[in-house]
Amino acid sequence: MITQLDPNSTDSEGYQIRIYNHSDDVIKLERKSKYDGYICKEAASLNRAEYESIMAGETDFLLARKESLLHDFYLDSKNHLFQPRVVTDYIREAYLMEIGNVRVTFDKQLMTNVNTLDIFDPNMKTVNVIHEPKMIMEVKFDNFLPTNIRSLLRYFSSQRSAISKYLICREESKAYYKL
Repeated sequence: MITQLDPNSTDSEGYQIRIYNHSDDVIKLERKSKYDGYICKEAASLNRAEYESIMAGETDFLLARKESLLHDFYLDSKNHLFQPRVVTDYIREAYLMEIGNVRVTFDKQLMTNVNTLDIFDPNMKTVNVIHEPKMIMEVKFDNFLPTNIRSLLRYFSSQRSAISKYLICREESKAYYKL
């Protein structure tokens, strides 16, 4: 589950807070940056108290942390007045291949929030975002894509598109609030 924290949806850089399985065992503040069609992701761990402080708009504690990502987030949040925007939730099925560090993921049951931006709220209500039996396949790799994976992907080339789970969820949550 992810809470997106950006000033707007058109930036080539955005922050998000990610958890897994509705648990606070692992909480990550992540920054995704886009460069010429490539995406770079950086992450730093948070604890539950730090998450609560960020959600309350209290970020001064980040300056005491050593990670440059957290310092950047502090400065960006002060300069751009970040606010939580949307929650995205989905089930991910992931496959790894060591050669080329290839990661193929299938994201299913994409949902968004309709009543809260707190990813730990036990009363969060969500709605399905993709209204057909579809899933999102992502292929990520470091330096090269092995020939066998490249060949398999040719079969999907007619359906290839850039998908932003954030934008899809943001539009759905906006539409829901207009009802």
